[in-house]
Amino acid sequence: MTFNPYYSQLDDELVFSRLDPNNMRYRLDHFPDQCSDAWNQGIQLEVPANYGSITNIVIAGMGGSAIGGELVADLLSSDNVIPIEVCRNYELPSYVDEHTLVICSSYSGNTEETISACYDAINKNAKVIVISSGGKLGEIASEHGIPYFLIRYSGEPRTTVGYNFLAPMGILSRLGIYRSREGDIEEVIDNLTFLRDRLCLSVPVWENPAKELALNLESKIVVIYGAGILAGVARRWKAQLNENAKTWAFMETLPEADHNAVSGIYWPNKVKKNIAVVMLQSIDLHERIKLRYRYTSELFKKSKITQFMIDGVGAGKPAQILSAVMFGDYTSYYLGILNGEDPSKVESIEYIKSMMGNPYQDIYP
Repeated sequence: MTFNPYYSQLDDELVFSRLDPNNMRYRLDHFPDQCSDAWNQGIQLEVPANYGSITNIVIAGMGGSAIGGELVADLLSSDNVIPIEVCRNYELPSYVDEHTLVICSSYSGNTEETISACYDAINKNAKVIVISSGGKLGEIASEHGIPYFLIRYSGEPRTTVGYNFLAPMGILSRLGIYRSREGDIEEVIDNLTFLRDRLCLSVPVWENPAKELALNLESKIVVIYGAGILAGVARRWKAQLNENAKTWAFMETLPEADHNAVSGIYWPNKVKKNIAVVMLQSIDLHERIKLRYRYTSELFKKSKITQFMIDGVGAGKPAQILSAVMFGDYTSYYLGILNGEDPSKVESIEYIKSMMGNPYQDIYP
């Protein structure tokens, strides 16, 4: 990476105070606490014993809630625990029945697609759990006696990824569906705390890899590559760059990208200098995937495309997933500041919501 050591905007607290009046940096810094709270609440949630007798899992959500579901699916799939799918739609897959656990997740509790999916789950006699901070989903849980994980947190929905990932994992652990390695969660918190102390605002650019990466991504179209347990993390990076930095970003997964996307890295030639690739890596990837990272990287190098390698840190898979998430969250936040944007605002998303109107009166009982 290259950067100007005299560049000081990312070390100027006055700049952050002006561009981040809602203090997102505070929530980033307290992410380890959120993860600890999410896991501890999840493993204590009162859930009927028969909820453990299931054949598949569906996590219904949108945005950050769905990405949290992807992280769960990536982790469970890597250990061959149970079939699991993330549903980003108004209707659940046709196979959902009384043997399916459906986790409906929405921070606000008012996401219309998730509300619709929740009613669908109830009508299909699925075993349902709701995760939200209130809203319509909270009302549905109360009306139907559905186990309810209440998120006691104030902030942007996308900053609740710790709840979106570790609350379901804690619940699945309580049900005996997921069995964490001894010390996994302790490693997650220790790892995140250590990483936070390297990436937070008080650490200057020349010692802060997230600030350094943000400087290198400035004015670039960013493409994130992920695989295995970091596939969902790649989508998280993409979404955070979109929302926090207000910038174009895309994601690809390996091995699929090697069967199509690698053919499209050559043209338009004048665009290549404005592209940056971030490759997320893990020691737990399949050995053939590791080779694909190597050879795909060689193609980028030959095509003179800027690229950066980021490793998930930790011995356990949950630690690797969440350390990579945290690195991306800080990087996108700093890039938003470089772009002169308030990282908290998502005016385009709010515009779409306002134009779509309130569906509850007409659609839902």
